[in-house]
Amino acid sequence: MRWTEDRLRALRQERSTRTVRQMAEEQGITRQGMDQLLERAKQLPIIVGERFSRLTVMAEAAVPDCDRVRRAFRCLCDCGSTSTVRPEKLLSGRTKSCGCLRADAALKRAVRMRMSPERRSEIARMGARVSQGGSKNSASINIAGRRFGLLVALRYEKNRTWLCRCNCGVEKILHGAHLRGGRTKSCGCLRQISPKDRARVLAEAEADALDE
Repeated sequence: MRWTEDRLRALRQERSTRTVRQMAEEQGITRQGMDQLLERAKQLPIIVGERFSRLTVMAEAAVPDCDRVRRAFRCLCDCGSTSTVRPEKLLSGRTKSCGCLRADAALKRAVRMRMSPERRSEIARMGARVSQGGSKNSASINIAGRRFGLLVALRYEKNRTWLCRCNCGVEKILHGAHLRGGRTKSCGCLRQISPKDRARVLAEAEADALDE
């Protein structure tokens, strides 16, 4: 079977929503063979009109990086927002939307956790602000609705801190960097149990999160 440039681009686009294993099984080839095809697809230049998950490439752009300017692409998201994305993030699948994809996931988690309508509205507003280019002094990294150990981030507060709810029911304001770095995993209740029980409780919390 001959893999033309158009077919390789289609394969590259499909990779943003499916696993390599799924794609290999559909094409009737080995996973190694699919990896090789995807590597060939990555070598193709990004063109205007090409889609990567929710993003459509509109034009080539540039972003400042220390003392130099780096190549990037201006993209239109399905939600209507625009964003500038580095090519390696598009090709690797690390960036799939303007930020609305994470906001949507956060809202779904809020519904599953039976958060109040007020909490859901706050998460929705925070997701919209970040996806539309919130400043670095606000919630430049949106973690609303994400789980960190026993904690779930509810809303951004100030100075890069977030109001979080622990599995034990306690709500506490914590630093976002400590949550993302794994330094903080509970409101403090984990310190009250033995290391062995601590590991078990964290594992159970992760399993419950996957089942949600």
